Amino acid sequence: MSRLRQELAQFFDQIPLTRDQVVGYRFIFFTTIAVDAWLRIPFATRPGLCGFNVAHFEWLDPFLPTPTPLFMRLLQFGQLYLALGAAVGLATRGWLQLLTALYGVSYFISVSDSYAHHYLGFLLVGMWTFTDQKNLLAVRWPFRLMLVQYGIVYFWAAVGKITPGWISGEMMFDQELPSWMRLGIFQLSQAAHLDIVQVWGFIAQSVVITEMLLAFAITFNAVRPLLFLVGVGLHFFILFLELRIGQFSWFMFCAYALVLPDAWRNVLVKLLRRIPVPAVGWDRVLPRWLAALVGVAAVLPLLSIPLDGMALAAAFFVGLLVLHQGAPTLHRLALHVAACTLVVGLAMSTSVVKVVLEGLGVGLFSCNQRAEAQRHLDLLVKHYPDYPEGQVYAGEVRLAENQLEAARPFYERALALDPNNATARQRLDNLPPLATPP
Repeated sequence: MSRLRQELAQFFDQIPLTRDQVVGYRFIFFTTIAVDAWLRIPFATRPGLCGFNVAHFEWLDPFLPTPTPLFMRLLQFGQLYLALGAAVGLATRGWLQLLTALYGVSYFISVSDSYAHHYLGFLLVGMWTFTDQKNLLAVRWPFRLMLVQYGIVYFWAAVGKITPGWISGEMMFDQELPSWMRLGIFQLSQAAHLDIVQVWGFIAQSVVITEMLLAFAITFNAVRPLLFLVGVGLHFFILFLELRIGQFSWFMFCAYALVLPDAWRNVLVKLLRRIPVPAVGWDRVLPRWLAALVGVAAVLPLLSIPLDGMALAAAFFVGLLVLHQGAPTLHRLALHVAACTLVVGLAMSTSVVKVVLEGLGVGLFSCNQRAEAQRHLDLLVKHYPDYPEGQVYAGEVRLAENQLEAARPFYERALALDPNNATARQRLDNLPPLATPP
């Protein structure tokens, strides 16, 4: 038993890593977490609508509050801020624990977030809480555990595909794949005089074998250049297929920063060191004048947040800034303010504001909360008057209230913006004609 314990301790504690490798992985991983949090903000309007919600686990329902769109947006913005700070080395253990808690609550609180890679992200962020942020190589076992977790993902993906339908190629043939891929495989089967299902079967079997090889190679940090290229290529291929699996491939790309072949890593480090940045910590990179400028510029977006409740998000970020126990240097403060500025800037971005207003308006309308729905949809058409669907939604909520003449201008505006809008045209055709003056 003691021998097994020694071997396990050696396996976990003696993983070969360099500081540059861990810093690179930290930057890539937490940047991915931040981007994913930003992409999830528009969908934060779904949980808890109509006062109804189901958690991922039944036993969590009594403990977790019924989410609201504002609560979910605060969770996502909090993750975005904390992940950006962690990516550039600002995080402490408490910082990472808070990020893990926010990430876990935002995922487990509602089954409307059904992406399995968010469960993977929660586990990996949780493993980061056991690392030593002051000396990244002092505690190595969490990084081995991360590789084991990546390996489990590959292993389970391979095992789950070992079914007659997948091995024969029938399931892959039935996938929603781009037309260029289907045409290319058809032409290949014709040129080689092969049955097209057999070609799909070969591709499907190759995927299973590749995932099984990657499972063991990543777990034991034995990825060689060829297998490294195959693994990265596999995930690029998944991206090109445009499968509806969120940012799964980007989460898996992160693993390859920890298993980058030594020769390639050395070349990459030499190239990065040629960049004319002082060889000091992240908290001293920004010059004082730039730090002061960033601090002043950060005040402006905080005063003009367009969405209801976003002032609470700003207060939340300021609170994190004040409570942070790191070195109170102006440079470190500037990085915090820069992260806050970026978060607020993203909150004000056109894509986020438009989708949030639309999601809230449509969701509240479906819950029969028409007054609140109309308020959000009116904001949508006010800020985005050239968005035809917004005009249609604003007309729909008035039509439901039997405000026929109030709905008419919105349908007319939608049809002017998009002459092919079938809903707007149908509604106008069904409205009674305007009364002509005598």
